[in-house]
Amino acid sequence: MFQSFGVIAVSCVASLWAVPTIAQEPLDLRFNAGIGPGLSLPDALEDLVLTFIGPSPDTTFFRRSTGPVFGEIGNIPVSNSRSLAVSFEVSQVLARRSDWTLSWDLTGALGNSSFTLPQGVGPFSDPAQIKMRYAAVTPRVFGQLPPFSTHYGTWGARFGAGSEIILVDTNVTSDLLDIDHQGWYHTNFVFSDLSLRFGPNERNDITAGIQVGDNETLALMLTSGISF
Repeated sequence: MFQSFGVIAVSCVASLWAVPTIAQEPLDLRFNAGIGPGLSLPDALEDLVLTFIGPSPDTTFFRRSTGPVFGEIGNIPVSNSRSLAVSFEVSQVLARRSDWTLSWDLTGALGNSSFTLPQGVGPFSDPAQIKMRYAAVTPRVFGQLPPFSTHYGTWGARFGAGSEIILVDTNVTSDLLDIDHQGWYHTNFVFSDLSLRFGPNERNDITAGIQVGDNETLALMLTSGISF
């Protein structure tokens, strides 16, 4: 089901495109900071935890990659205390219609997250801390509704699909443990977000959105950015 999300989203955008006007648009460069990305972090965390307890049955509920409570992996409680990232983004409009815009972007991000295992892991019952540092590259294709201007700035809504490729370096420490783990992960996803552009020439923005990955992870995003 989730593996077909990207294909479905791209097909929907394509079906809405009758005779678009191809625009020679300049590249837009942005710097962002906030929560995310992180769709692949649950996979990295699960790999680490399951090295202690072995494989567990597949679950069908969505896993949250950010937020005050992560959930459980193999009946081990996991909490999330911090998840931050900075990123550099390049984007460009591909085609325009009076009621629609099709664009692409490519984001490179560096981030870190910290998790707590309050009951330890496996035979090690002492509370453990997990720190994750990651570097991610994320290409996306998305449609955007016509912007809506207000006294506070210009609102915009987007939805589309993308793919997150991420290298995660994980360290778990406790009174008895000091273990490092590194791995590559890949997650396809669909997303939707709402942004407000403001300030001189509307170069500043705040964006809130949601991503759903094919690894059954749901990520909430909140970022602030500036255009160059």
